[in-house]
This record gives sequence, structure tokens and C-alpha cells, in this order.
Amino acid sequence: MKTKVKVLLLITAAIVGGVMFTSRETPQEKEARHLRRGNEYMAKGEVEKARVEYRNAAKLMPVDPEISYRWALLDEAEGNIRNAYANYLRAEQQDPHYAPALLKIAQYQLVISQYAEVEKRIETVLSDDPDNAMAHALKAALHLRRKEHDRAREEVQKAQAKDPANITSFAVLAGLHLAEGNLEKAEAAVDEGIAKNPGDMSLLLLKVKMFEKPLNVEKVNAAYQEIIKLQPGDRRVRAI
Repeated sequence: MKTKVKVLLLITAAIVGGVMFTSRETPQEKEARHLRRGNEYMAKGEVEKARVEYRNAAKLMPVDPEISYRWALLDEAEGNIRNAYANYLRAEQQDPHYAPALLKIAQYQLVISQYAEVEKRIETVLSDDPDNAMAHALKAALHLRRKEHDRAREEVQKAQAKDPANITSFAVLAGLHLAEGNLEKAEAAVDEGIAKNPGDMSLLLLKVKMFEKPLNVEKVNAAYQEIIKLQPGDRRVRAI
């Protein structure tokens, strides 16, 4: 009987030991777990908790471009644009084909009119992923800046075919209508984008800008009220 018990214990120990061994996480798996937790915290707006998870991930895999990219998103959430841009560039240095960082860099460079740099990064993304909706939307924005309106429309259509809710594509579409002097159609484009992205502020802010000059107090106030509903405790929103 004792021999049988010993055998059973040995078998049980072997099974448990096997489970413990096979469930031991690799550094890559640990990093992925920390990144996943950090992303979940970011989605809930818990920035400090996200920071802790990203820091733990960075200790495990310090040259992973996704970590630099996530740090950049943290910087953006806190309004630190300089650090955000630097971290996006760091992600690109770690992987010149890391699309999320390339698209973010392109957005920043579009703002400061570095059109050649914007185009270079967009084309890199599209060469790897011809159906990337955000790349097409940013290409549309670039054409709009260059007053190439027909080409901008073509890219908007490509972006919305792949992602019907793409925010940038609606902003470009509104810009095309404004360039034609059609404020009504521009407002309709923005409203459609808002309806498809109810938790996003960027199109609401665009709507405010659209009706500031000439000033339409009713529409500006209505847009501000929607912004405040999205961020009721953020004093920065009330100070816009």
C-alpha cells in the first residue's frame, strides 16, 4: 500500500511539476502581459497605472518599438507633446516599419508642413500594408494641404472603404467642403464622423473651429457642451 501511495505521489508530483514548468512565462510573454495590462489601464484613463505596467515591460524588452510607442501615447495623454514626438521617433528607430509610430510621426509632421517627410512615412506604411485606412486618410490630408482636391477625395474613399469610422477621413472631407465654401456639407461630414465616434473629441473640436469664424454662438456652445460631457472632470476642457 505504501509503495502504491509513493507511486501516486510521484506521478502527481511529475504532473504538477510539468504544469508548473510549462506555465513558466518567457520574458516575451511577461512583456506582453504588462503591455496588455497597460493598454487596459490606458483605455480606462488610468494613466499612472498604465505607466507602471509599461515600465515593467520596458525592463524586460527595452528595445521593443511598441513600448516606445506606448510611452508616447502616455506623453500625449498628459499633454507632453515634445516627449511624445521623441518617443515616436525612438520607436521608428527601433523598427523603421513599425506602422503605428510612423503614422503618428506623419500626423505631427503634417502639422508643421514637413510634407516630404509625411509622404515618405505614409508610403512606407502603404508598401507594407496597402489597405491601411489611416495611411490613406493621412495621404488624403496631405493632398488637401497641397490643394490636390480630387486626389484627396480618392484617398478618403479608400480610407472609408477599409474603416468607415476613420476620424481623419471625416476631417479631410469636411476640409474639402470648406475649401468649396460649403459649410453645410462640411458640418454634415463632421456630424457623421461624430456619430460614428461618440467617444472622441477631435471632431467636436473641429466643429468648434468651423463655427468660430464667423461666430455661430449656438453651434459653438452646443459642441462645447458635448466636449464637457465626454470629459466632465477635466478643467483643461473647460478652459478651451
